[in-house]
Amino acid sequence: MMSFKSPTGLNSLLFHTFSPGFARASSILTALSVVISSSSLAVCSNVISAPAMAYGVAITSSTGASLSGSFRQFEFGILDKIAASIKDSDIGPNSRIELVIDQSGKVVDAKFLSAPPAETVQSDTLAKLKQLSFDPIPGIEQGTLALSFFFAELSSPPYKMNSLQIRSSGSIRAGDINTSGPDIRNQIRSRVGEGAGPRRGGGNRISGPLQLGPPNIASALPPAGQHTQRPGTNEPVESIHDFRRLNYLLVVASANKRYDEAAKVHARIMELAKDANLTDKAGAVRSSLRWPGLAISANRVDDAKKAFGEALGVIDKFGEDAATVPTISALNTLSMRFASKNELGTADSGMRKAIDLGAIHVKNGASSERVSLAAPVKNLVSAYERQKDFDRAIELERYRLDKTKFAEPDNTAAIVVCQMDLARVMLNAASANDANKDKYLDEAERVFSKALSESEKAFGVESQEYKDTLARQISDYTAAGQADAAARLQKLR
Repeated sequence: MMSFKSPTGLNSLLFHTFSPGFARASSILTALSVVISSSSLAVCSNVISAPAMAYGVAITSSTGASLSGSFRQFEFGILDKIAASIKDSDIGPNSRIELVIDQSGKVVDAKFLSAPPAETVQSDTLAKLKQLSFDPIPGIEQGTLALSFFFAELSSPPYKMNSLQIRSSGSIRAGDINTSGPDIRNQIRSRVGEGAGPRRGGGNRISGPLQLGPPNIASALPPAGQHTQRPGTNEPVESIHDFRRLNYLLVVASANKRYDEAAKVHARIMELAKDANLTDKAGAVRSSLRWPGLAISANRVDDAKKAFGEALGVIDKFGEDAATVPTISALNTLSMRFASKNELGTADSGMRKAIDLGAIHVKNGASSERVSLAAPVKNLVSAYERQKDFDRAIELERYRLDKTKFAEPDNTAAIVVCQMDLARVMLNAASANDANKDKYLDEAERVFSKALSESEKAFGVESQEYKDTLARQISDYTAAGQADAAARLQKLR
């Protein structure tokens, strides 16, 4: 099976199972989803039924962008949608397919990488895949995402930590497996058995509607209050296992529109995040941000706002430990999505938190991994401008400028860019507000003048940096209808 390198560095592999007659099956039962790491395995879904087919996935970004933690919600949805699209196609078990998806979620290319089927089947399958579209991909601001997947037969025992292999007519329910125990393989054997099962291609085919999880999501939750230590020991729980299971249950509940149960899973995530013995701080932050994204996708804005406020509390609790690329990217994405729902106050809170963490991230010497804040800030500023709320737009740009000065006091280029963005918003305010036009123009001129002065001091009047700053000021004044100011600056060229 192929593995996929997650944004957090976790090597993981996602399995979905199908009937042996998958190629011509009239329906699919999604029976299993597991996450596998180098040292442990967490069983996270409803029923494991066997024998079955499985597909593995490898995911890469053409831009090298670091995907946010909210990518997982996209990950589960895309695989199910692909499977449903081609479930009746006569595709062999070794066929490998690649989709290329742009940042809007549209499939821009599809092709067979290996073991293609007959030409007519191939054409029909690719045509179906090219018609697919998905939600916008979080964390990808430009370029495309290449997703390749293949089908492979699940073989018989022995069971392996890096390739779960089960053949039996038995079943396992979530919660039956102690994911932190040392004897995971024996637990699986004892609950499933090692029966030979039907031969490939015949007998006991799985059929029925697509099912993504247990009948009662809440019943699969780890018991409340049992996260602080392993039963019968004084050892802290390796909480990453709990987060993996809870995250999966959260996605499952949301995908099945069982939002009340999803809220209960989120509440358990928040309980775990507040645990005094918690060691997986990164997991706590990422997990706390997942339900807000899922809720707003489902247009449950009130749920999303409440959960987002709780997530910001978790981020505040961990301080500098939360200043990671995935967290900043997730905050950027969520802020833009709240802005699209006209929840500008919530979007502003998230954006300012992203700016705070971005400044800490850079201040701590991680400038090579910085997350661009220009686009999400501009998105929210534009939303404020559409509502004629220029003062808040100016406040946000000024906040970004102040944090940039704090994080990089010697980075004149970055500071000047922020100053120019601030002055542009002030000019827009002047153009749209006759009553306070002079006030905004005076403020814009002061900021522009400071930016030009700092650029000259740092780079010199003959430098390209200075010339670019001057050219942009002229352009911004011209666009704002301030021809006289633009003409004055032209004389400096």
